[in-house]
Amino acid sequence: MKKLLMILLVLIVLISSGCEELKGMKEKIIQSTVQTGCPQINVLMGELQAGNEYDGWAIKSDDRDGVSCRKGNAEGENVNYYYCGGYDYAFGINTVIAYVEKTIISDDGEIGETRKYAIWNIYDENKDFVETRCIGNPDEIKEEDYKRFEEEALKWNSGLD
Repeated sequence: MKKLLMILLVLIVLISSGCEELKGMKEKIIQSTVQTGCPQINVLMGELQAGNEYDGWAIKSDDRDGVSCRKGNAEGENVNYYYCGGYDYAFGINTVIAYVEKTIISDDGEIGETRKYAIWNIYDENKDFVETRCIGNPDEIKEEDYKRFEEEALKWNSGLD
């Protein structure tokens, strides 16, 4: 861990001193340390589809239209990049467009926990893979949405009395 922090510190110093080649690495290093455990689904843009598998991670979707992509349009995103997956929000309900799931199996064959991450797969202007960002557990996202939808329905219902 100390070695990683030392390398990170050296890179930050180099980047701060104006070494152009290393500037892009800073964001990737910071993201990878923040998202420990987030798998990097390094596939071609068109291959990020429900039913496919990458490095033991099953790609899934709750959207009947499958995994879709869009240009960056939200705060913190790059307008030249493509963002595939994530979730969509309409009429008070989120639809998880892409998530990955993997059941951990030990070397002895013991079945462990199942990990799930709603993801954004990010591609540059040339549609080359940049990174995968994990944005939460899809089950928790759905549960929060259900509660919010239920609260909104109760407000509307009480207004009709």
